[in-house]
Amino acid sequence: MIPSRIAATTAAQLKMLFRRRITLFWSLVFPMILMTLLGLLFGRSIDAGTITVIDRAGTTQSQRLVAAVEHTDGVTGSVTAPTPPGPSRRCATATVTPPC
Repeated sequence: MIPSRIAATTAAQLKMLFRRRITLFWSLVFPMILMTLLGLLFGRSIDAGTITVIDRAGTTQSQRLVAAVEHTDGVTGSVTAPTPPGPSRRCATATVTPPC
């Protein structure tokens, strides 16, 4: 397709959208109302669960991942020793709390 044809089709579709007010309501206004209502109902600070990262590889990338989990805002984490003994293996457990 040529760009002028795409632009003409897009312009025609936008004209049709703005011509009918009910379509404009259902495509733009209603989703905003729905997001606002659901945000008010379920937007409270709720414990989202626990994230556990087990560093069995002991590589630089895996250690960076564990450090990123520990230092992420909204995540409370702790590092514990893994079940199998190993000098470079770590286990990070983090509880996710959504930001306010």
